[in-house]
Amino acid sequence: MDMTQCSRYIKCSAPICPLDDEMELRVVYDDDPICMIKPEELQEILGKKLKKQYKKYVKVNLSAGGKFIPWRKVQKKLCL
Repeated sequence: MDMTQCSRYIKCSAPICPLDDEMELRVVYDDDPICMIKPEELQEILGKKLKKQYKKYVKVNLSAGGKFIPWRKVQKKLCL
């Protein structure tokens, strides 16, 4: 995935991005911000890969102790 496709790319300081193929290599600290990309934009960028990539994002955040928006909320917002 190409993180530069995100409209927030330039100003984002979240250490873990759902568009990052190597997100599991990133380091997270307690006060780090979370990705604020809108689910609709994420769906537009990822297309059919959304569910798989977002679940990876959740797993990485859980193992790193990071924060994230749960898949069920993203899914509900997108009416999937």
